[in-house]
Amino acid sequence: MGNLKIPSGRESCINRLRDKRIALSGKQTSRLYLSNPTERWVEKIQVDGCAITQGLRCDWAVEVDDRVSRKEIFIELKGSHLTHAAKQLAATIVKLSSDPAQTEKRCLIAYERCPLTGPEIKQLQEKFQKKYNATFEPVRNGSSHLL
Repeated sequence: MGNLKIPSGRESCINRLRDKRIALSGKQTSRLYLSNPTERWVEKIQVDGCAITQGLRCDWAVEVDDRVSRKEIFIELKGSHLTHAAKQLAATIVKLSSDPAQTEKRCLIAYERCPLTGPEIKQLQEKFQKKYNATFEPVRNGSSHLL
Protein backbone atom coordinates (compact mmCIF):
# COMPACT_ATOMS: atom_id res chain seq x y z
CA MET A 1 0.00 0.00 0.00
CA GLY A 2 1.07 3.56 0.31
CA ASN A 3 0.56 4.48 -3.34
CA LEU A 4 -1.10 7.81 -2.57
CA LYS A 5 1.37 10.70 -2.66
CA ILE A 6 1.33 11.68 1.02
CA PRO A 7 3.85 14.49 1.67
CA SER A 8 6.99 13.52 3.55
CA GLY A 9 6.65 13.93 7.29
CA ARG A 10 2.86 13.41 7.19
CA GLU A 11 2.86 9.67 7.94
CA SER A 12 0.91 10.34 11.16
CA CYS A 13 -2.10 11.21 8.94
CA ILE A 14 -2.34 7.54 7.90
CA ASN A 15 -4.13 4.88 9.91
CA ARG A 16 -3.74 1.31 8.61
CA LEU A 17 -6.67 -0.87 9.68
CA ARG A 18 -8.92 -3.76 8.75
CA ASP A 19 -12.13 -3.00 10.65
CA LYS A 20 -15.46 -4.35 9.41
CA ARG A 21 -16.90 -0.83 9.64
CA ILE A 22 -14.77 2.23 8.98
CA ALA A 23 -16.19 5.48 10.34
CA LEU A 24 -15.34 8.78 8.67
CA SER A 25 -16.54 11.86 10.50
CA GLY A 26 -16.33 15.57 9.86
CA LYS A 27 -15.82 18.70 11.91
CA GLN A 28 -19.54 19.18 12.29
CA THR A 29 -21.90 16.23 12.58
CA SER A 30 -21.37 14.71 9.14
CA ARG A 31 -20.51 11.02 9.09
CA LEU A 32 -20.10 8.23 6.57
CA TYR A 33 -19.31 4.55 7.00
CA LEU A 34 -17.44 2.18 4.73
CA SER A 35 -18.39 -1.46 5.16
CA ASN A 36 -15.44 -3.85 5.00
CA PRO A 37 -17.05 -7.28 5.54
CA THR A 38 -13.95 -9.28 4.55
CA GLU A 39 -11.70 -7.13 6.75
CA ARG A 40 -9.35 -6.09 3.97
CA TRP A 41 -6.37 -3.96 4.97
CA VAL A 42 -6.96 -0.30 4.14
CA GLU A 43 -5.21 2.97 4.78
CA LYS A 44 -7.48 5.69 6.14
CA ILE A 45 -5.89 9.10 5.54
CA GLN A 46 -6.98 12.32 7.20
CA VAL A 47 -6.54 14.75 4.34
CA ASP A 48 -8.01 18.04 5.60
CA GLY A 49 -5.60 19.71 8.00
CA CYS A 50 -3.16 16.79 8.04
CA ALA A 51 -1.98 15.34 4.70
CA ILE A 52 -2.90 18.64 2.99
CA THR A 53 -3.00 21.83 5.03
CA GLN A 54 -3.43 24.50 2.37
CA GLY A 55 -5.67 25.01 -0.64
CA LEU A 56 -8.71 23.01 -1.64
CA ARG A 57 -8.84 19.50 -0.21
CA CYS A 58 -11.37 16.87 0.79
CA ASP A 59 -11.79 15.46 4.29
CA TRP A 60 -10.62 11.85 3.91
CA ALA A 61 -8.98 9.38 1.55
CA VAL A 62 -9.07 5.61 1.85
CA GLU A 63 -6.72 3.38 -0.11
CA VAL A 64 -7.26 -0.29 -0.79
CA ASP A 65 -4.44 -2.18 -2.51
CA ASP A 66 -4.39 -5.94 -2.18
CA ARG A 67 -4.74 -9.08 -4.28
CA VAL A 68 -8.46 -8.38 -4.75
CA SER A 69 -8.22 -4.85 -6.18
CA ARG A 70 -6.54 -1.46 -6.05
CA LYS A 71 -8.75 1.52 -5.38
CA GLU A 72 -8.55 5.08 -4.07
CA ILE A 73 -11.61 6.53 -2.34
CA PHE A 74 -11.89 10.25 -1.70
CA ILE A 75 -14.54 11.48 0.74
CA GLU A 76 -15.96 14.93 1.41
CA LEU A 77 -18.44 15.39 4.24
CA LYS A 78 -20.72 18.32 3.36
CA GLY A 79 -23.99 19.83 4.40
CA SER A 80 -25.27 20.99 1.02
CA HIS A 81 -22.54 22.69 -1.05
CA LEU A 82 -21.96 19.85 -3.48
CA THR A 83 -20.43 21.96 -6.25
CA HIS A 84 -17.73 23.18 -3.85
CA ALA A 85 -17.28 19.61 -2.60
CA ALA A 86 -16.64 18.45 -6.19
CA LYS A 87 -13.88 21.07 -6.50
CA GLN A 88 -12.34 19.86 -3.24
CA LEU A 89 -12.38 16.26 -4.45
CA ALA A 90 -10.83 17.17 -7.82
CA ALA A 91 -8.05 19.19 -6.15
CA THR A 92 -7.26 16.31 -3.79
CA ILE A 93 -7.10 13.77 -6.62
CA VAL A 94 -4.59 15.95 -8.47
CA LYS A 95 -2.45 16.35 -5.32
CA LEU A 96 -2.58 12.84 -3.86
CA SER A 97 -3.59 10.23 -6.43
CA SER A 98 -0.87 7.84 -7.53
CA ASP A 99 -2.18 8.21 -11.10
CA PRO A 100 -5.01 10.77 -11.49
CA ALA A 101 -6.02 9.51 -14.94
CA GLN A 102 -5.67 5.73 -14.55
CA THR A 103 -6.10 4.36 -11.02
CA GLU A 104 -9.68 3.38 -10.19
CA LYS A 105 -11.24 5.93 -7.87
CA ARG A 106 -14.50 6.60 -6.05
CA CYS A 107 -15.51 10.04 -4.88
CA LEU A 108 -18.15 10.15 -2.16
CA ILE A 109 -19.86 13.30 -0.95
CA ALA A 110 -21.94 12.84 2.18
CA TYR A 111 -24.68 15.47 2.23
CA GLU A 112 -27.58 16.58 4.41
CA ARG A 113 -29.42 18.31 1.58
CA CYS A 114 -28.69 17.92 -2.14
CA PRO A 115 -29.41 21.18 -3.98
CA LEU A 116 -28.18 19.84 -7.34
CA THR A 117 -30.58 18.63 -9.99
CA GLY A 118 -30.28 15.30 -11.79
CA PRO A 119 -28.61 16.81 -14.89
CA GLU A 120 -26.05 18.69 -12.75
CA ILE A 121 -25.10 15.51 -10.91
CA LYS A 122 -24.90 13.64 -14.23
CA GLN A 123 -22.49 16.28 -15.60
CA LEU A 124 -20.23 15.94 -12.56
CA GLN A 125 -20.35 12.14 -12.84
CA GLU A 126 -19.30 12.30 -16.49
CA LYS A 127 -16.53 14.82 -15.77
CA PHE A 128 -15.06 12.76 -12.94
CA GLN A 129 -15.23 9.55 -14.98
CA LYS A 130 -13.57 11.09 -18.03
CA LYS A 131 -10.93 13.22 -16.31
CA TYR A 132 -10.06 11.15 -13.22
CA ASN A 133 -11.33 7.59 -13.90
CA ALA A 134 -13.55 8.14 -10.85
CA THR A 135 -17.13 7.45 -9.96
CA PHE A 136 -18.83 10.46 -8.39
CA GLU A 137 -21.43 9.53 -5.78
CA PRO A 138 -23.45 11.97 -3.69
CA VAL A 139 -24.63 9.92 -0.69
CA ARG A 140 -26.75 10.59 2.40
CA ASN A 141 -25.03 11.72 5.58
CA GLY A 142 -24.73 8.79 8.00
CA SER A 143 -25.11 6.14 5.29
CA SER A 144 -22.98 3.02 4.91
CA HIS A 145 -21.29 1.91 1.67
CA LEU A 146 -19.42 -1.20 0.66
CA LEU A 147 -15.68 -0.64 0.38
